[in-house]
Amino acid sequence: MVDLPGGRFFALFGAACWYNGRHCGALHCRISGPGYVALALVALAAAAGLVPLGTGPLLAGFLAVMVGSFAIEHVHERRQGTPG
Repeated sequence: MVDLPGGRFFALFGAACWYNGRHCGALHCRISGPGYVALALVALAAAAGLVPLGTGPLLAGFLAVMVGSFAIEHVHERRQGTPG
């Protein structure tokens, strides 16, 4: 069962990444920010009982967004030769 603090965690993490991505321009922040905000919406829906979801899929989603955003940034940097 997902609780409300879990949804708040994703919302805070997403807002921080989104804000940071707009200011520093890091590609992984621009990807992970919206990804974590989407996870926050899912977590809050689960906490409200609207979606039957446990913490396992949310943790997997968190890790997928984190690893995926850094992987995309790494590929971008290798192709462009500059930090992105």
